[in-house]
Amino acid sequence: MNESKISVRYSKALFGYASDLKKLDQVFADMSLVAYIFENHPEFSHFIASPIIKPSKKQEILLNIFKDSMQMETLNFLKLLSKNKREDYLHHITRNFISLYKKAKNIKSATLKTAVTLSVSVVKKIEEALTNSFKSQIEMSTVVDENILGGFIIRLDDIQYDASIATKLSKIKRELLTQGS
Repeated sequence: MNESKISVRYSKALFGYASDLKKLDQVFADMSLVAYIFENHPEFSHFIASPIIKPSKKQEILLNIFKDSMQMETLNFLKLLSKNKREDYLHHITRNFISLYKKAKNIKSATLKTAVTLSVSVVKKIEEALTNSFKSQIEMSTVVDENILGGFIIRLDDIQYDASIATKLSKIKRELLTQGS
């Protein structure tokens, strides 16, 4: 069985289990914590992927790391992964679970790229406009990229709206070059 199928099956199973117990939000918080650790501590990824460390030792360490900060249901899930020697898939399972949760809760992720840092109130207004347009809760992150010169680029899931000065100048340049030919 390939990695994707395994990750999807385990994440769906955890999602269903958490839903049935009415602990979906709490398990989401736990899985978000695991995702944060994977993204910010590369040594954690190395530990999980290590073929040298026995699954029982990984389970012991995982439970010690998370015992005070996670729901019992999530800890039991980590035990199950270890028992089935599937802890290598934890990062992918975490990402799949978070995607399932966001889809179920109608949460969309957006990235706003600007040439300068925007005030919190401006970002809030853009977030509200996206919320109203897409009838979804929006998780907004901002990125400053001086290369866009001015304007903004918004990426919402698979949709991108580019209103940057750099793109507009590039279009004008192409038009001038094609007219000159």
